[in-house]
Amino acid sequence: MAIHARIFYYAQRIGVSIEFSAYKAWLASNPDYQPPDVLPEEYRQRDVANASPVPVLDWQKAAPKTDLYVDRKTAAAQSGSQDQPSYPMGFAEMIKLIQEGKPVPGIRQIPNTVVRDPAVKPVGARAVPRKPWEKDTTVDMPALPDLPKALDTEFPPVQDDGPVSSTAGAS
Repeated sequence: MAIHARIFYYAQRIGVSIEFSAYKAWLASNPDYQPPDVLPEEYRQRDVANASPVPVLDWQKAAPKTDLYVDRKTAAAQSGSQDQPSYPMGFAEMIKLIQEGKPVPGIRQIPNTVVRDPAVKPVGARAVPRKPWEKDTTVDMPALPDLPKALDTEFPPVQDDGPVSSTAGAS
């Protein structure tokens, strides 16, 4: 990586372009060549100081020594060749409860009805403000009895007072 950086630097700043493969071939043909040591002394001392082992804390000594990476293929082979994937026990139990139609603990059941809060009114108490183009005069429009109301003040209905079928009782 450092060689690539040097080649790029020489090509950009100095104008010398060097082919990387040709340079590697030249190094292989000249094994006695030692590249110049251009690293300043202060950086060498810093690298030596960083190379010293850091003292291990007590909690790190007591921690279990396990691999941080688990290979999926070997873990799957150890668990056996099952038709279904392996899930955590809690997840598998939840799937079983759902498949059996039983309620899952910890999940709140929400009814399919809308409960109207009596404190909330669907229509405000203030009058509707006039638009800038509306005039001060009011025109009385005759009420048409056959048109439905524009606003249902009882939405959603407070009680389900649906009509009962008369054919259900007559047999």
